[in-house]
Amino acid sequence: MHSILEYLFEYCNDRDDDNPYIRHGRIESRGGVDDYAGPVWIEFDSDVWRWAARTDAWFFATVPEELSAEIHELPAPPRGFSSLRVQARIGLTRWRTSIFSNGSAYVLPLKRAVRDAEGFGEGDVIVVELEILDL
Repeated sequence: MHSILEYLFEYCNDRDDDNPYIRHGRIESRGGVDDYAGPVWIEFDSDVWRWAARTDAWFFATVPEELSAEIHELPAPPRGFSSLRVQARIGLTRWRTSIFSNGSAYVLPLKRAVRDAEGFGEGDVIVVELEILDL
């Protein structure tokens, strides 16, 4: 039986798209399924939401639970708050930050500069590309 990562890797490699390393709603590594020595990219859609526990405006995008479960299984070194360093891209804006596990999914903080540059806000649906750097 194949692992989900093996299935995703095979499925993604059978597709003819412009970028062979980024797949919508998928995880992929240049090194292959069993070798995460190379970068890992993911792409997903997310609603933009505001963290209600803070009085100031903190906005986030959520990595889908299925993808988050796969990320949890990657051989990353332990970091505080169950975080992973990433390079994120939304639209034309690219920046380095971290994603944080809330227990069931990873969340990506969305800086004001990114929200303003790309013109999105609370309740909007965005497409996020992440390169996981901690592997």
